[in-house]
Amino acid sequence: MISVVQSALVHDRTQRIARPWRWAFVIYLLTLTIATHWPNLRLGPEVPASDKMIHLLGFGTLALLLWQTRRIGSRWLIWIITVAWALLDELTQGIPALNRTVTWEDMLANTLGVTVAVALLWASKPLGDPDALNQRRLRLMEFGFEEMFSRREPWVIGIGGLIASALLIFIASRFLEGASLGTAGLIIVAVAAIAMYFLCRRVWLREMARIRAVRPCLTCGSTDISENVCTTCGTRRVTEVFDLPQRPPWRRMLRLGLGPVLLAVAATLLIFAAILITPIVYDWLLSGGAGGVGSRSFGAPRLARWIGTLPPELTSAIDVSLYLLIVATVVRMYRTRLARWHDRAAVCEACGHDLRGTPTDETGSGHCGECGRSFLRKKD
Repeated sequence: MISVVQSALVHDRTQRIARPWRWAFVIYLLTLTIATHWPNLRLGPEVPASDKMIHLLGFGTLALLLWQTRRIGSRWLIWIITVAWALLDELTQGIPALNRTVTWEDMLANTLGVTVAVALLWASKPLGDPDALNQRRLRLMEFGFEEMFSRREPWVIGIGGLIASALLIFIASRFLEGASLGTAGLIIVAVAAIAMYFLCRRVWLREMARIRAVRPCLTCGSTDISENVCTTCGTRRVTEVFDLPQRPPWRRMLRLGLGPVLLAVAATLLIFAAILITPIVYDWLLSGGAGGVGSRSFGAPRLARWIGTLPPELTSAIDVSLYLLIVATVVRMYRTRLARWHDRAAVCEACGHDLRGTPTDETGSGHCGECGRSFLRKKD
């Protein structure tokens, strides 16, 4: 009976926290579709981004919002659905009355945006042992974000920031033009994004303080707890979960991040090397390279000319996508190493004391001999 009640309560809470995101997804989808199909739409100099970057950001955001609706639980399926929609969106722009063009460059930018978004979702997924204390504490932070965005404040801040940015850019367009207007637009967007971040951060900290004071069930949200068991859904509560995850000592953080950082540096150097080598390969292919006639039979000069005609804004979108994919990989690697460190509980999170010789009970729980902080050691 408890499992049935628990399922119903979890479903009700999921609907409550997903409802604002579903509205945001629908409104954003309609706005994006109207913008991509608006007849004779041209970007002015006040827009602080190129056309391909807007395509990348636009459909990447669509994928992230679709994930937040909680309708689809597979990241691969998110990618497939969003790319399919982007393809349909691009093809329908070929309707003659719209006076728009269908280009593979736009479709590539759309796909890059969706790919980067899914990579970021992959990098931020829960890691570590689900039964260890670290992932339970991460669930506390996730619970805080869910509760925060189920309220009005962050949405009012976001919408207000967008409206204020649009008004300021419109006013700036009355006094500036050309590159100066583009720079002003970029500054306005950056300042608005920073302001919205700090305002939302205050809301999140306030929400986290409330949650840690009330200590609700992190499964159904009920505050009816008896002897660390939720009397509403039957989920057992671990009191230590309401302690925010502690960062490891800075030396440990450096050691954990060394491998991912070296990988990022190596990948970045490879990208720069590829950029430097491309003109040489380009000239080599145009000259017939590697056998002259044989190379021409494989279309090497045609390929080289095609590479040379890529729009600069598309190559910029490709570069940004590659760097963001590197960032996602580095974040995933670091979070994996950090989760493994927490799960092993080899060092006290508070004082750095070595816990490998500290005894634990049958559940793996123990207390640091130096500072007394509780920990949970992963069972091998």
